[in-house]
Amino acid sequence: MRHGTPAFALCPVVGVALFVAGCGCLSTPRANARAAALFAHNRDGAAMAMRAAAEARGAVLLPVEASEMDLPFDCDLETNGPAPPGLSPFTCDSGFASRTCARSNDHGRSFVIRAIDGTARLLVPIPSPGQDWRYTRLARRGDTLVILNPRVVSRRTVGSVRECYCSGGPSVIACPRVRAFVLDAVFTPQIEEVSVPMIEDVFDWSCKATLV
Repeated sequence: MRHGTPAFALCPVVGVALFVAGCGCLSTPRANARAAALFAHNRDGAAMAMRAAAEARGAVLLPVEASEMDLPFDCDLETNGPAPPGLSPFTCDSGFASRTCARSNDHGRSFVIRAIDGTARLLVPIPSPGQDWRYTRLARRGDTLVILNPRVVSRRTVGSVRECYCSGGPSVIACPRVRAFVLDAVFTPQIEEVSVPMIEDVFDWSCKATLV
């Protein structure tokens, strides 16, 4: 994670010194490792509030995590169109080993991804993913899925991290991408959304040099 790496302050921040760079800088692998550890710490802390919000609605918090992924072109949420010229439509389905995408019966709020061997999985996009989308959780109550969206009500900086070399070049993404949950159970869900207030702790992330 980069500038303003978040930490939900649902419990005291432990071991902050482990994440703070000294007068030097961190290599990208070390910076990424510390960001990943911080994310895991924050997500575990946020789980208490997410679980309470789910239980308040009679739902059970699921262990599945949201992720960002490529989609087959026929799953494109906006264009639902073919692959661009010169790009195979199969280029974007490696994450699912998939060849087809069928829109479900809930007005496009979920999709059924069918693999080459016929196995189907349910993909549930996060409707409006903000910068804190990685902390979004999913709960289930029968055939109803509850998307628990984090809403940061305040932020505080608890330390700083300096990365030696950051990438500043443009990124080219040819495949349609979505931030979503993937479930093994396939059904036609009703989707509910809930906003869960959070206090966010962040590290001030800086770069010694930017590569372009």
